[in-house]
Amino acid sequence: MMENIQHKKRIRLKGFDYSGCFRYFLTFCTKDKAAYFNNAVLVSGIADFLHEAAEKHGFKIWSFCFMPDHLHVLVEGEKQTSDLKKFASLFKQKTGYWFRHYSNKGVFVGQGFSLAENQAVDLWQINYYEHVLRSDEATESVARYILDNPVRKGMVEDYRSYPFSWCDIFGFAGQGFSLAENVGNAATLKGCPTEETSNNPKGLPYKSAFMTPNAHGFTLIEAVITIVLVGILSGLAALIILQGVRAYSDEQSRGDMHYQVGLAMERMGRELRQVRSCGAPDLPGMVNPSASITFTDINNAAITFSRTGTDLMRGADVLAKNITALQFRFLDINGNQTVICGPAPTNAWLIEISLTATDPGTAEAIAMRTRVHPRNF
Repeated sequence: MMENIQHKKRIRLKGFDYSGCFRYFLTFCTKDKAAYFNNAVLVSGIADFLHEAAEKHGFKIWSFCFMPDHLHVLVEGEKQTSDLKKFASLFKQKTGYWFRHYSNKGVFVGQGFSLAENQAVDLWQINYYEHVLRSDEATESVARYILDNPVRKGMVEDYRSYPFSWCDIFGFAGQGFSLAENVGNAATLKGCPTEETSNNPKGLPYKSAFMTPNAHGFTLIEAVITIVLVGILSGLAALIILQGVRAYSDEQSRGDMHYQVGLAMERMGRELRQVRSCGAPDLPGMVNPSASITFTDINNAAITFSRTGTDLMRGADVLAKNITALQFRFLDINGNQTVICGPAPTNAWLIEISLTATDPGTAEAIAMRTRVHPRNF
């Protein structure tokens, strides 16, 4: 019975609105079956968005598995208002936009696949597959079916060896995930902004005094007064329009900066979760707090985050501009500052990231702070 679930194309059931406390087995396939999910950074980011969408629409995630070209998910609605269609739509929309944004910037080049510069790439197929679990279908059996997917494909001999699986039922998390992660720490991402347009009101047709055969003309004084009033009103209108344009421009600038800084914070937090160990040489000693951090991740990649002038740097690449302050702080499990990791083990549990961005046009400052628990601390 379960072997047919993966391959059978599902259409939405007639008379069923996909809302309420039901369990679903979902499969999301990549566009053209592209093998994107061999990349640990990409998989980790998409998993964060999965948790975020589930929390927003009232779903419990029981299990998921990232295969190279598709994703299996087992979810359950926790409220009568839990809407599967909205959950799936939000998840695909946010991950699709996030993937397209980073792939165009070449973020994933050298990390599992490469893309031509400025190439527009879609992450998902248009539709997705779903199976509504019946009351006699055990959640545990479906979760085990999902975990055994890499085993059936001959990728690993034991599902516990596969890095991109996660299951809350059996208490299993692949090396790219953590069961203790707070969903609230999931990467957040601003969606693509929509432009608001206003319709110009139509002027009502009127009949001018100049069109009336018996109408009298303006006197010189009336004409002068009219010209002066028109000039004053035009000046006021131009001033109002100019202020509106400036306000819109300032708001757009603030929004762009907030979005850019948010993506940078998300990127740093996600990669700091993957520090390989709490000690040298994976995390060399440094002053606590520090304006930069250098570490080795689980993929043996050396990564440095620092600030050069007003640029936030990842190695030689610019993550964000107009950054006026950057600080990394090591904290213990109670949130108190501690000594940093080094040759000997310490009680470091969290890495706190603080940064301030300043809009050069308005001089308005945006301060952000987040705390990250590296999985290997």
